[in-house]
Amino acid sequence: MAQRILVTGATGAQGGALIPLLLQKGFAVRALTRDSTKAAARTLLDNGVEVVTGDLDDEASLDRACAGCYGVFSVQNFWEKGVGHDREVEQGCKLARAAKQAGVQHFVQTSVVNCDQAEGVLHFESKYKIEQYIDSLQLPRTFLREVFFMENFTQPVMTSGAKKDIDPFWVLPTIIGLLDKDTGFHMISVEDIAWFAADIFAHPELYLDKELDVAGDVLTAAQLKAVFRKVTGRSLLPTSRFLTRLMVRLINPESARQFRWNNQQGWHFDIAPLRQRNSALTSFEGFLRKHYEEAV
Repeated sequence: MAQRILVTGATGAQGGALIPLLLQKGFAVRALTRDSTKAAARTLLDNGVEVVTGDLDDEASLDRACAGCYGVFSVQNFWEKGVGHDREVEQGCKLARAAKQAGVQHFVQTSVVNCDQAEGVLHFESKYKIEQYIDSLQLPRTFLREVFFMENFTQPVMTSGAKKDIDPFWVLPTIIGLLDKDTGFHMISVEDIAWFAADIFAHPELYLDKELDVAGDVLTAAQLKAVFRKVTGRSLLPTSRFLTRLMVRLINPESARQFRWNNQQGWHFDIAPLRQRNSALTSFEGFLRKHYEEAV
């Protein structure tokens, strides 16, 4: 019998990208969704996925969802309206308890690289608290630690929920304005996160009880500009670092805190071993080439 994986956030970006890869690898997939009547949930059913109704805030529903599962893919969204730090931690801990009670053998928790070294950045701190709680339960786990999503270049957090992708021409100047000149900025595509999550479940001997830091590219602000010009033939708008940072502090102070951390400490790890494992790892140039026409 195929091992069953519970995927939370099944109709979201990460879960939605992971499910077809798990099916390809021969896993049975159980998708957790708050509304099983939505079109996205019906599509999952049509593709052979078991869909269960549940909520990360409802621990009883998580107990039912975890029952009989070999593995769990755990994702919480700090940025979802009404979630934030405290509720995200509660959601992660509830799911971990449910998995422990169900005897789950491999719990894959999505997290953030260096979440244990970013005091004051709330969406890093919340992930670290969830990690600590998981380990306090002695739950067999892998922490899949992520960086900035490339998808934020077309669907930034500040405009989450937009029905159509935004032209990176308008988004990139903001990111560039938030970065110091010499900051190397790590980024990852959601598709690559899904690839590594599927690989983790397929090869527990490589990943169980370990942490995996993932990124697909590392570029400075000047390199981001150069790649955009190479792909599109367009030059980005001039950027005022002072005005950009002031604007973001007013609109989204949590993002401002993260980018200040990126400039002062930042992510520092080699992505070459990741590319050896996944030769199709997405570069920023590759992401732009794939998504640019969709955005404009």
